[in-house]
Amino acid sequence: MPAKSILKSLLLLAICLIGVQLNASESRLNTSSHSTQKTQPLSDNTEEALSKLQQLLADNPENPEVLLNMATLYAKTGQWSAFESIIKPIEGISQIQDLVNYLRGRLALTRGRAGTARAYFEKALQQLPSREDPLRALIHFHHAICLEKLNRRQSAEEELIQALDFGYQPESEKEAIDAARILLRMGEPNRTIPILQSVALHQSNAKAEIWALLGRAHQAADQSARAVSAYSQSLLVDPEQPDILALRAGLHRSLGQFKSAQQDYCQAIKQSPDNPQFHYAYSLLLIRLGKIDKAYSSLTKASDSTENLSVNPLLLALLAHSCADLSSARNYISQVIKTQSGDRCNESAYYLDYILTCAAGQYDQALHLLQKRAEAPEASAAIGIFLAYCTGLKTRKEVLDLAGRADTPNQAKRRIAEAAYWMAQHEKQAENSLLSRELLEIVLQSGYPDLFEYQFAAWQLGKLED
Repeated sequence: MPAKSILKSLLLLAICLIGVQLNASESRLNTSSHSTQKTQPLSDNTEEALSKLQQLLADNPENPEVLLNMATLYAKTGQWSAFESIIKPIEGISQIQDLVNYLRGRLALTRGRAGTARAYFEKALQQLPSREDPLRALIHFHHAICLEKLNRRQSAEEELIQALDFGYQPESEKEAIDAARILLRMGEPNRTIPILQSVALHQSNAKAEIWALLGRAHQAADQSARAVSAYSQSLLVDPEQPDILALRAGLHRSLGQFKSAQQDYCQAIKQSPDNPQFHYAYSLLLIRLGKIDKAYSSLTKASDSTENLSVNPLLLALLAHSCADLSSARNYISQVIKTQSGDRCNESAYYLDYILTCAAGQYDQALHLLQKRAEAPEASAAIGIFLAYCTGLKTRKEVLDLAGRADTPNQAKRRIAEAAYWMAQHEKQAENSLLSRELLEIVLQSGYPDLFEYQFAAWQLGKLED
């Protein structure tokens, strides 16, 4: 075997012996009796391996094979000063310049010199003797990290895919994390999962971030139960992760585990009380649980003022109306109406604006605005149908029959529930309490618990019982 191949085999053998499994050909790793005699089988314990190599180096201070093995171990343990001290003795060996430039690139990269490291890795790639060389995967990976640090994201993604295609697997937790972040950004959860599992499932003290990223990967792959398990492991390592708590809460909710979801959201808000997204998500859960007043309280805490549109002012307006806070509902709906136009028109906003205007005693103005919106070019047919009901041109049965004409049963249920709910609000303003109650009961009969209108109707019926 040529000397260059022998020396490379020794480096790759060392990497394998400290826990990195490369898909190198057996001939490159196993045919060098010279390498196994010189270094002997290294222990999986890094300190023990370094101790043995240092003993060998004491007998032969310029042995390039031992130096290369030591460089790999120093890189794994982050001993970069020691790493640098052993590059110089092998710089002049012409047969292994691809390895030398790879090691130079690793050193430059750890010092934050991504541009310099990139140049070394590109040179090393050019110097590789063959496309199948097992060092290629490592070079492509670290080259990808350089490009990522240089904000050349597309090129970094392409390089990482090349590294994986050539059999790259992470040497350390940091490498697994770096690879996972890029792959998740690319929407590649199925390639991310085995990389993280190679660390998480075979290392008793894996970092919280490893488990958190594994949870994100499982979640992106629609593996909810596994995602919950991974998030739970991450939180066992580090309980102070509000983002992970909120992610797990969302999964608990999707799985129908509402109590666990509520606990997680409460803990996330406790750790990060000013995060509006947590309050918003928690409010949605509370609505689903029928706790409308608590949902309203939680959502109002997410906004410093009514100017903050990030917490969904339409939902705030609907909640305020359900909780009989009509002045706040008017303020919120005014924000919404200002932003409504064209294809962003929301019927619920116009229905509520009509109801609130009626509640203020301005019936003619309410009908005028509703008619104007129904006649707008972008208006949906539903607005015109609601207007026809409010003016007595259509009966309750006609409105519900029209609402039930949908492509799917679930869509029909939703549309009937929405129509019945807003007709109930109209009848309430007209002081037709019996008709309003009947319509609210139709909402519960026709709808399903995930609909806002269903929960609002159940809340209003509950208040009538009180």
